[in-house]
Amino acid sequence: MKSLSKSTCVREVLSTCADQSYLGILLNCCLCCSLASILHTPSNESCAKFFEASVLALEELHQRRGRISNDG
Repeated sequence: MKSLSKSTCVREVLSTCADQSYLGILLNCCLCCSLASILHTPSNESCAKFFEASVLALEELHQRRGRISNDG
């Protein structure tokens, strides 16, 4: 995993871990744009549900485990 090439959004792989059931990858990411800039046109229901689920999942992670980002 450490050999993944760098991109604009993912600067580096910080750590990995795995067991019999799960694989975890900790990435050093940077924000490229706001959600509002992506959603400049109306989207279909499945796309809206995906964004909603992503926001709710991040909210849950923040509440249960504290901060999950490293940017300030």
